[in-house]
Amino acid sequence: MLKRLELDMVPHDEALDITSHWPLSAPLPSLDELTININRTLCGVLRAPNLRTLHISLDQVVADGYTPRDLLESMHQMPLLEDVCLNYIFPPCFSIARDGPLIPSLLIQLPKLRALELNDWGTTPAYMLDFMSIPVEASISVHCDIWSPADVADR
Repeated sequence: MLKRLELDMVPHDEALDITSHWPLSAPLPSLDELTININRTLCGVLRAPNLRTLHISLDQVVADGYTPRDLLESMHQMPLLEDVCLNYIFPPCFSIARDGPLIPSLLIQLPKLRALELNDWGTTPAYMLDFMSIPVEASISVHCDIWSPADVADR
């Protein structure tokens, strides 16, 4: 049984679609910890219902990142998450005004969450909190890199 998986991948023109690339496309019922460090676009919904630790870092120059919609849908499949760290995974140009709202009817229930760290461009990390139900005792760190007022105008 696979309990811990760490993916470190070099730049590539093709996006990593986690719904179709092995080993992420396979059922992962026993996976407890997942770390992804890649220099390419990430897409798709990860289905690992027993995951407790999720760390994803994308190279800051990856233009397309990982869509907030796919991330929220993935986290919806992981109610046992305890430790989440997401570093520069969202598209730097993501805009609620332009790209539309995320999934307004979806509230991610994370009753076991102990630590949440979100670091990214613009206000997307802070916006993501609107879609999460987090225990009051959880440690939360949100860092938003904002370069100009235009970065927050339409988010």
